[in-house]
Amino acid sequence: MYLNQLLLSQNNSLDLFRVVAALLVIYGHAPVFVADSNATDLVVILLGFDYSAALAVKFFFMLSGLLVTQSLLLRGFL
Repeated sequence: MYLNQLLLSQNNSLDLFRVVAALLVIYGHAPVFVADSNATDLVVILLGFDYSAALAVKFFFMLSGLLVTQSLLLRGFL
C-alpha cells in the first residue's frame, strides 16, 4: 500500500498507529504513578537512547505532518 492510499480518509488506516502511540505514552509515564517503581522502559533497553513516551510524541508529530501535507496537497496549496 502506498502512502497516498494510506492517508485517504475512507481507509482510516492511521487510527491503529495513533492508538499504539497513545499506549506508548501511557506506558512511558506509568512508572511515575507507581510508588517505589524501578521499572526500566522496554524501549530504552531496545533502543538505548530514548524512552517510549518521547518516541510516541515524535511519532505523533510525524503523523500530524503527514496529515497536514496530505490536506495541503488535496487543496492545491502545494
